[in-house]
Amino acid sequence: MKSGMSLLTGMVAVFALSACAPAQNPSRNVAAVQDSSDSIIGGSEVASSDVVAQSVVGIYIMSEQLGIQNGEVVKAKSSSICTGTLISTNVVLTAAHCVVEGGQMILFFGKSLDAAAANQKSLVRGVSKVVYHKGFNLGKGKDVNDIALIQFEGGLPAGFKAASILTNAASLKSGATVVLAGYGVTTMEGDEDTDQGSGVLRQVPMKVDNAAFAPSEILFDQRDNKGACHGDSGGPAFTKSGTRLVVVGVTSRGYDADETLSSEAVKCTRYSIYTNVGAQSTWIQKTALPALRALKAGDMKGI
Repeated sequence: MKSGMSLLTGMVAVFALSACAPAQNPSRNVAAVQDSSDSIIGGSEVASSDVVAQSVVGIYIMSEQLGIQNGEVVKAKSSSICTGTLISTNVVLTAAHCVVEGGQMILFFGKSLDAAAANQKSLVRGVSKVVYHKGFNLGKGKDVNDIALIQFEGGLPAGFKAASILTNAASLKSGATVVLAGYGVTTMEGDEDTDQGSGVLRQVPMKVDNAAFAPSEILFDQRDNKGACHGDSGGPAFTKSGTRLVVVGVTSRGYDADETLSSEAVKCTRYSIYTNVGAQSTWIQKTALPALRALKAGDMKGI
């Protein structure tokens, strides 16, 4: 979601794991962003030389919403952060809930938002086209199709490369070790106004708790205070073998096992649900990528 955590009630209570940046004057100039993103909980900073840093991308989203100030209806400016994964030289894999509400999006590359702000020509790219899964619906509870692709302009920055995608959902097993990565919060203390983090890309090793949580989704247990949180939405779960990365999951949302949205779930210390990339690989390769190529610049469409 665009501004802070989105709450949804129903059969299963969920929350979107996208970070809320402080309300500021949005601009294409990334230098305008100050402390607007945070990082993976319980993780470690990703070195520039790490293969993870070469394939993970930040997504900065700026929007305007109607609000009330002194009894008057005004346009309130807001910003948010999501994470994505390079899967080709100009395409990023992310979550549908990061893009469906529109707004102005830019991508930033590198280990920190500060680095991108200081080197915008090399590390900042504009978004040209977006496709998301037409079946995206958080209200379904499970198998919500929280997946999207972003095409960017300006070419791939030097030193970055695409990750491979998982093509066989069944090959990912419960208990498998993966690496979660993102620009999300490092801790949650109370509400989102007190999110803590520095906008630095972080990673944390995790074991898949349930690879068959749903036909197209996997589950991670975050009760040991490690995992994804606000700002990590759309980011990857990687299998890692030497210099080869395979993205097996896309960060979708938090989950409380008793199907109620508890305060602990809000603090990202319960469970997280990831879209199984293998289950969506046909959509990515046969539907979304051809549709993305066919769209006109500036278009966004559910496919």
